[in-house]
Amino acid sequence: MRLRYLGLLIVQMAVVAFCAMPTMARAQGQAGPSAPTAPTGQDPALANPIFAKALRLEQEGKKEQALTEWVSIARAHRNDPEIAAEALYQAGLYAWQRFGTSPAEKVRGQDQAVQLWKELDLEYPDTQAYRKLTAPIPGFPTGQLGQLEHEIDLRNSHDWKYQILNGLVVLTGRNPNYSYALALILLAVLVKLLLLPLTRKQYASMREMQRLQPLMKDLQKKYKGAELNEKMMQLYKEHGVNPLAGCLPTLLQLPFLFLVFAAIREYELA
Repeated sequence: MRLRYLGLLIVQMAVVAFCAMPTMARAQGQAGPSAPTAPTGQDPALANPIFAKALRLEQEGKKEQALTEWVSIARAHRNDPEIAAEALYQAGLYAWQRFGTSPAEKVRGQDQAVQLWKELDLEYPDTQAYRKLTAPIPGFPTGQLGQLEHEIDLRNSHDWKYQILNGLVVLTGRNPNYSYALALILLAVLVKLLLLPLTRKQYASMREMQRLQPLMKDLQKKYKGAELNEKMMQLYKEHGVNPLAGCLPTLLQLPFLFLVFAAIREYELA
């Protein structure tokens, strides 16, 4: 008898459990889907669905679109510093480490990454992404940003334009507080001295044109149109003045200015 009662009790418990299963399932369904979680080994910050499209574009190998999407997220969420900073951090990380394999792509990726990370450094210093970026790593007390700047510094150090500016920085003591500013002043002085002959020629031409001003005004009163132009050319020829001589030195200075700009840009990237 006891065995019979025990068997009936087990059957009843099984029936109750079976009937309760749909109720439990409905309760779980009403609770809604669980919050997204980052895949194993992935940065937990990337679990945010806002980053899903950028991650998908990365996986599909669409480099330009992925990088643009990361930057777009940062721009669209300026009012949420954590999201904007994380997007800039991931954009820089992607540009630096995964953007390309060819030398040209790596150089471009490094340059884009350092600009994105410097924006993060300046605009979002009180965020988790900033702390990840600047967390010390072996050999680089300033973290990933310091490591990237070091790589760019090594890359650019072979360029003669970089070496000129770096030489001036070394000459002024490599003091982080003032050496770079002094180096720029010295560079400006050197360029000015180098272009001094052209500058003097330009000023001389301007003085000659000023001397001719009274004669030119007289011609303008007497002649008009094509005849005036002809008389002007005769006047220039008689006095040995080239009206374009004042512009030519300025044009010749432009290549030097472009080189100076390139040197400063290469040095400031690092």
